[in-house]
Amino acid sequence: MTIESVNAALQKYCSDDVPDLIDCMNFGFHTSISKCIQMFLSAQDNIRRGRQITIETLNRAIADLDTVVDKQKYLEYFETTFTIPKKIKFEPHKGDEVSTVNAQVLIRDEMQSRFIQMQNRLAGLKTENDEIYKTIEATEKSLMEFINTKNSDVSDLFKDLNLPQNTSKGTRKEIEDYYVEKFKQYTLSSNLISRLQARHDIMQKALGAIPPACSAEDKNLIRRPIKPKQIGRAPILGRPRLFGGKLLDYIQVTQQSIPLIISSCVSAINRLGLHNQGIFRVPGAQVDINQFKEAFEKGEDPLVNITGRDMNSVAGVLKLYFRELKEPLFSRDMFDAFISCITDVESENKCVENLCQVVKLLPRPIFIVMRYFFAFLNHLAEYSDENMMDASNLASCLAPTLMPIPEDKDQVQYLTHTIELIRTMINHHEELFPVNDEDPVYEKFAITIPIDGEEDEDDEVEGISERSLRRSPSDDASQDSDYCTEDFNLLNETDVW
Repeated sequence: MTIESVNAALQKYCSDDVPDLIDCMNFGFHTSISKCIQMFLSAQDNIRRGRQITIETLNRAIADLDTVVDKQKYLEYFETTFTIPKKIKFEPHKGDEVSTVNAQVLIRDEMQSRFIQMQNRLAGLKTENDEIYKTIEATEKSLMEFINTKNSDVSDLFKDLNLPQNTSKGTRKEIEDYYVEKFKQYTLSSNLISRLQARHDIMQKALGAIPPACSAEDKNLIRRPIKPKQIGRAPILGRPRLFGGKLLDYIQVTQQSIPLIISSCVSAINRLGLHNQGIFRVPGAQVDINQFKEAFEKGEDPLVNITGRDMNSVAGVLKLYFRELKEPLFSRDMFDAFISCITDVESENKCVENLCQVVKLLPRPIFIVMRYFFAFLNHLAEYSDENMMDASNLASCLAPTLMPIPEDKDQVQYLTHTIELIRTMINHHEELFPVNDEDPVYEKFAITIPIDGEEDEDDEVEGISERSLRRSPSDDASQDSDYCTEDFNLLNETDVW
């Protein structure tokens, strides 16, 4: 009996109690393990998602890196340190009232001799300065080749036994040292030229004219102002963006003095939209604007076969282009200079005089684009009796696009100033943007040679063009309307620059 009892107890323990004991102690264990693993996977998934967001953010940050904007913010942050100090004024000593340099008889010969020496010194310095800058450009190119070495992809380093190669940094260090040394020479030379040029101009004014001892070549070299040089600017790789890009970069890479989108839109409005009521004020079809934008971004011209009913969309895509520029047509760093021309003067003539001086400070490519566009706006305003868009109305529609107000300024107050500035520049564009070079200019009535089969109409087209040139658009409304209808029928198949 005892033996049977023990056997039964052992049997039950091994067959029933042990599994039950394990199940009891294991209750919820696998579920907990599963939850833990799921929690780990969820954490890893969120980490992956967070890393992906970080990667996307960093990619956007790379695209938004802008040396010019960062430099401007740095200068604004330390405004008190880098603000140009007030000019030093002449303080008379013991009743001395003479504040200008005079070439008196006793010292005229000596002054003239020193003046000639200074001219020769200036001519030599400017030539030397240009050579130093060329060396800097070549050094920047070599240094950029080291910087642009394709070593940012580290995928291979995560493979087994694939250690990075040891690269010598000595060559790059030598180039960097040489670059800094040349920059130092260039800066000191430019500063010396600036000081000597100021003395030269004062002595020249006192003497009255440049002495004949100076050669014609040296005269031109001395009179020529030093062009602002772009130090440390990285070369642009590939084709820059049109919408949302920089106008200067686009012109530099494409070699288009007037970007295609500007010349094409202006040409289309010139042919078909001068009489379009509310041009630049009435919005166009968003679908058409988006299609035009995509085509222009690809380098295509979608306005070749445009019709008159699409003029508001053409004006809309042109406004969109100016609005999305990374650096506005009126750059942020010159905003205050332009506004001061409006706010600090009492007459419009004085305003125009001040604007002429500010416009001279613009980069040459921007100057050419402004000259072209404001000449077009002036031409468009001539038809204000029909299109209801005079200079003031055009300025009201385009000022926020061409000259956006910085966030730290009073938007309402400065909006009035920007509108007045654009209006003044439209009305006085010929004074502000003189034509004295071979760069493209806006032509009101430029007509190309007719295509094959239109030779018989050549004389008629030329006659209309000459008649249009002789007449003002508002001389006779009824005749103008007939002429415009006739002109448009003839001009629809021609190209206008």
